[in-house]
Amino acid sequence: MPKTAAIVPGEQHFILLSLPPSGAQKRLAFALVFGILAIYFIAVGPLSDIPPYPIAAFIPSYTTAMFVTEALTAILLFAQFSILRGRAILVIASGYLFTAVILIPWIAEYGVALRLLARWLSHVRNRLCLA
Repeated sequence: MPKTAAIVPGEQHFILLSLPPSGAQKRLAFALVFGILAIYFIAVGPLSDIPPYPIAAFIPSYTTAMFVTEALTAILLFAQFSILRGRAILVIASGYLFTAVILIPWIAEYGVALRLLARWLSHVRNRLCLA
């Protein structure tokens, strides 16, 4: 008996995105989201009256995390576009790529502004010490 390969139409792709979630999956997602929120508010609630102190490396580390996540999302969406060839996916992927690329000059300008602010503050401090 000759072996025959399964014939799948060219337009039919098995993609998890096209399948609707089951009722159990919806309930699980709902329980996870509200469980995580409840744990967060119980843990952070007592700390709500304590003001946070400033962290100098917060903006650069936050921008780096944003760049990495936006770039990875763009790569995954471009891969999805290469399979499905949907114009909407291409537009969204291009938007994520633009956001990732525009973060590069933004953080560079933040560094320049930070250095100028530090220079100005040292100048003000020196003037106050002289007076």
